[in-house]
Amino acid sequence: GSGVTLTALIITGIPSSLTLEVGKGHHHHGPAKKEGEKKEHEAVSVGHPEAPAAPAKAPIFALLTNPSFLFFLLFMLIAGIARSYMTNFQNYFVDKVFQRRNSITFYGAVRLFSEVTVYFFNKDLNVFLGPYWMLIMSQLAAVARSLGYGFIPNEKKESDWYLGCIPLELFKGLNSGLVTAGSVRIASEMAPPGGASTSQG
Repeated sequence: GSGVTLTALIITGIPSSLTLEVGKGHHHHGPAKKEGEKKEHEAVSVGHPEAPAAPAKAPIFALLTNPSFLFFLLFMLIAGIARSYMTNFQNYFVDKVFQRRNSITFYGAVRLFSEVTVYFFNKDLNVFLGPYWMLIMSQLAAVARSLGYGFIPNEKKESDWYLGCIPLELFKGLNSGLVTAGSVRIASEMAPPGGASTSQG
């Protein structure tokens, strides 16, 4: 609820033609600026450097009338719901089948390792794979994790299979890291001039 409220306030409360005064209140004692250079108090538009000061259409409306962007949002919605269900299922599985409730935090640290690794190599992955392949790889990692849990025996007893969760949770970290890193890049590329922040939000 708070996230939706914040998004609504940003969309409705900040005008797209907002300008900032550069250098206002500062005094420079160096040599005078040459003719033709930027004036000290020149107004600068907020947003994309090449964007006009006031876009013809607000970014939010341009995005929500773009079929490609709407399909992208649908993909992200499905990916997010599937990821949430799998995380809830995994916690239940570890608690009831493996009877290792204390291991839930450990598995969280395991998936965090691969997720942070993806963020660390984000720029290299964008060059090597590209953002769209990063999204595809993220979903393949999610499928591999789901299949792995599906093949683990579910007897109601402590099982030696709990060690098998380690590589499966590494897949979870890959899924989370790749889908986040790839989607931010795609959202920025699909945004209209001056609307990158709106698209990513």
